[in-house]
Amino acid sequence: MKIIIISLCVTIFTHGLVLANEITRGDKIIATVETWAEAQGLDLSADINGRRAYPACNQALSVEPRYMGDYNTLKISCDDFGAEWDINISTRKLSRNTNTAHTNMAVVIATTSLPKGTVIRDKDIELKIGSNKNNGQYFNELDDVIGRRAQRAINANQMIKPQYLTSVWMVEKDQSVILVNKSERIQVEAMGTALENGNFGDRIRVINNKSGQKLLGKVESEKKIQIISKIN
Repeated sequence: MKIIIISLCVTIFTHGLVLANEITRGDKIIATVETWAEAQGLDLSADINGRRAYPACNQALSVEPRYMGDYNTLKISCDDFGAEWDINISTRKLSRNTNTAHTNMAVVIATTSLPKGTVIRDKDIELKIGSNKNNGQYFNELDDVIGRRAQRAINANQMIKPQYLTSVWMVEKDQSVILVNKSERIQVEAMGTALENGNFGDRIRVINNKSGQKLLGKVESEKKIQIISKIN
């Protein structure tokens, strides 16, 4: 009987999963996406947290659009034999100004003052012709800004930069969540707390409120996290 119990626990926590000390950080995925995008002639970056933990991958990560011709969502895959995995991530488009001469371009600006925490709507922004003397990163499409949250106060008529915004997350850091641990015949649920933000399908760190055990899980809904592995 003891052997059966031990086998069941191993199945629940390790079946098809990776050990937590063998992880891929989000910054590696960001670098991989940017390198891939540059080779495609695209100015894209992964819209993820560079510190987020993903399963390990001993092979080079592969990148492809989730839907043909649509670069808003990319599929990141690991082809490690016996430990394959893939995730879908959102992207953000950046325009980089490298010219020293001043030219005019359309950039996204705020039409009104936006307090910190505001979820930006179409009426809050507009495209306006500006000068590239504002060196750095900026948005030149409204859709890249609509629906995102201001992580600092933005003044009316101020050009909006990527560092001013954050995504609106399905699960937010410090939110109470339900931890779901599934095997072929058993499902165990426990209350937990999210340790970082995440959208549907993202892998995030959570903690079991009762045991204090930190875990890696996949966002399934606004409340449920599917447990992937323990974090030692």
